[in-house]
Amino acid sequence: MSGVRQKWCKRYKQRFSDGFLIICGICKSPITSIDEITVDHIHPKSLGGKNARNNFQPAHTKCNNEKGNNPVTIA
Repeated sequence: MSGVRQKWCKRYKQRFSDGFLIICGICKSPITSIDEITVDHIHPKSLGGKNARNNFQPAHTKCNNEKGNNPVTIA
């Protein structure tokens, strides 16, 4: 995990620990365990996405794995 992405993963986990509600950017459901939190690239790096804050979102590990390198679609 890159330094910037790792920093945001730690930040999301700290907010979760502090009692903040963290919503998965992919399925839009609450993340209920600190072990489920990962950082998703909204626009995948493999498709030209950047390691930048505006390209990160919290996600369930399962959702992120299922999404793979597909960009997030807006419904």
